[in-house]
Amino acid sequence: PGRCFIVAIMPSLANNALALEREQSLRQQYVLEQALAEQTRAVMAANEALARTNADLVDFTRIVSHDLKAPMRAIRYSTEDIEQAMQEDDAAAQATALEDLRFQTTRLARLVSDLLAYSRLDDKAEADTEIDTRQLLGAIVSSLPRPSGLEIDIVGEWKSLRTAEPLLDLVLRNLIDNAIKHHDTGIGTIEVRGTLDDQALTVGVVDAGPGIPERHRAAVLAPFAKLATGQDLGSGLGLAMVDKVLRNR
Repeated sequence: PGRCFIVAIMPSLANNALALEREQSLRQQYVLEQALAEQTRAVMAANEALARTNADLVDFTRIVSHDLKAPMRAIRYSTEDIEQAMQEDDAAAQATALEDLRFQTTRLARLVSDLLAYSRLDDKAEADTEIDTRQLLGAIVSSLPRPSGLEIDIVGEWKSLRTAEPLLDLVLRNLIDNAIKHHDTGIGTIEVRGTLDDQALTVGVVDAGPGIPERHRAAVLAPFAKLATGQDLGSGLGLAMVDKVLRNR
């Protein structure tokens, strides 16, 4: 009978081990490269955020410096007017200068207080609690001074929310107070309406005042931005604080 040969060709075990080691090395290198790329992206994002923060800080410092100088300069002028009125024994001029001094010191105190409140809005330590929004709003409305001819109506649907009460108070109080201060006649009604939609509460503050021109609506959210001039005790931080709270929550 003829002979039959079976030839089996098997790879070397050493070659198998070398290939496996090379594959594991390439896989580890790929993982390390991906981790390094992710870290690089994170560092770049952090640097960009830091650059924006530094730019915002420079702008904020410049604005604060400018807005603090105005009442301080006015206080100096008022004291000089008082001194001159005393030398001239002018009681009427003394009274006028004292009233102006009182206004400027009140303005400065309000500015510093609002500035401190604005700087603390980055603090995440405020604890969330269950809040009856209708009850909170009623307390806010009753505490806000306003002209006798200006009424505030609370209408619509309201619900309890779990959120930080001081921040919700700040938002509602500043929106309503802004509507009161900038109402051009002081006579009419400010409506605070609550609307429930898919378990969300939407709050609207509507008044018959002059409103904010569309071209200025983005600008008024910046710190110290003010459209009104004259005997306005506002610091220009109210809407900026509202915007900052809503963006951070």
